[in-house]
Parts: sequence; structure tokens; C-alpha cells
Amino acid sequence: MHVRNRVLAVVATLAMAGIVPGIAPGTASASTPDGDGTAGDVVSSAPTAFHPLPLQPTNTSAWHITYRSTSATGAPNVVSGTVIVPRDGRKGPRPLVTYAVGTVGLGDRCAPSANFPTGTAVEATLINQVVQKGWAVAVTDYEGLGTPGDHTYAVGRSEGHAMLDAARAAQRLGIPGVTAASQVGIMGYSQGGQASSWAAELHDSYAPELKVVGTVTGGVPADLLEVAAYNEG
Repeated sequence: MHVRNRVLAVVATLAMAGIVPGIAPGTASASTPDGDGTAGDVVSSAPTAFHPLPLQPTNTSAWHITYRSTSATGAPNVVSGTVIVPRDGRKGPRPLVTYAVGTVGLGDRCAPSANFPTGTAVEATLINQVVQKGWAVAVTDYEGLGTPGDHTYAVGRSEGHAMLDAARAAQRLGIPGVTAASQVGIMGYSQGGQASSWAAELHDSYAPELKVVGTVTGGVPADLLEVAAYNEG
């Protein structure tokens, strides 16, 4: 885990080097949205905490959010996630990374947003390295992980939508410097590598307004049948 984190941190730094560098709490929502809205709209937001390790403080502001997205079959849904922003006094535009974690489980208690406050999220130390560069980070919980319904594990199109809409939602929260003008990076490893690859491929057709400038994707399970055959053998 430590080796993977260090390698990803170096790759992320190289890939993202080209990036130029007061929210009302809401309520939890169902997995199917009610009323009108578009993908990326914030359904609810509430202050939360981001700790890379148990009791390790960070100079950040964080919000647990639910936001509108789209399932793999094109149906509207609601996904949860976390937006993390450094408290560094920056006034101008701030880069934004939309981040997808590797496999954590199928229960809602496994969602990244459920573990950031206690410092028990597996990839929080890596995410913290991104935050320490002064970049905002939006971490999706994926469809059904943190909201009602089944987690659509390894369903690439759903994951890609959730990542892109997490970036949209972060830009719509009203955070100074995190706006539609922010340059966006896409990042993930393992299941998150699959998600980030799908997000990169879907960007032009699904969320062309996002100013995506780079993608860091690793450990991609691109063909799960091949992976299963290899592991069995």
C-alpha cells in the first residue's frame, strides 16, 4: 500500500504539473432524484471532516454531498461523495481533481465519505498529497455506495458518470476559486483506475464543459474475464 501510494503520488505530480494553479448543510437523499435538475446538481451538502489517518488533522474544509448523476443505462440517480479544499487563503482559480478509490467493499459503511471523518479511508493519505498541493478534490462514493440501492461495482459507465458529475457538483457548491473555470484532473487506481479511464473516455460526450487537462489511471481492470482467468491460473 505504501509503495503504491508513493508511486501514484509521483505519477500524479508529473501528470498534473501543467495545471495552472459558506455552504448550507442539507439532508440525505434517496438514490433516485425527485423533481427537476441536471447531472452534477448538488442535492444536499453538509460539513464533514477529512483525516488522512485517525486523529491526524488537516488544514482543510470538507463537505459531504449528494449530487445528481446518471446510471449506466441512462437513468437519473443520486450519488454521494466528499469535496475537500485546502484552507490556504487562495483567492484565484483553484485546480480540481476528481478522484475514484479502489475496491473498498459493497456496504455503505465502506464508502470513502463514511471513513474520511475517522481517518480510516484506505487512500486518504494519497488524497492528502493532492490536497497539500493546493488543489481541491472531489471523491465520489460511486452509485449505490453511500446511497440506497446496490453498489454498481465495476460498472464502468456508471463510475465514469459519477466521477464527472462529482467534479460538476464541486464546481456548483459555491466554493471560492472552484468554479466552471477550474482546470480538472481525473485520477484513480484499481477500481478507480477503471472509473477514471471511463471518465476520461466519456468526458467529451457527457461533460464537455469540464476543462479536463489530464488523467492519472493505474491498475485498470479493463477486461474482468481476463483478470479472473489469470488469477485462477
